Amino acid sequence: MDVLGRYRNLIVLVGVLFAQVLGLAVQVRRTTDNEPTRLIRIWAVGAVTPLEKALVVDANLQPKPLAQLLLPARRARRKPRSEGAD
Repeated sequence: MDVLGRYRNLIVLVGVLFAQVLGLAVQVRRTTDNEPTRLIRIWAVGAVTPLEKALVVDANLQPKPLAQLLLPARRARRKPRSEGAD
C-alpha cells in the first residue's frame, strides 16, 4: 500500500497520458484503400491479428483469418436496406 502512496503522482500522470492517447486514437482517422478507418481500430487489429492467427484454426488445421469468419456479416451489413425489406 505504501508503494501506491509513494508513486501516486506518477501513476496519475501515466493514467492521464494513456487516456489522452486513447482519446486521440479514437478521433484520428486514416484513409486506407476506400474508406477512412479510426486509428484505434488499426491498433486493435494489429494487436489481435497475431493472436487470432495462432488460435483460429479450421478443420484442415490451417489458420483461418478472422476476416473470413466475419465476411458474411460484413456483406449483410453493407446490403442496401431496400433489398432487405423484400
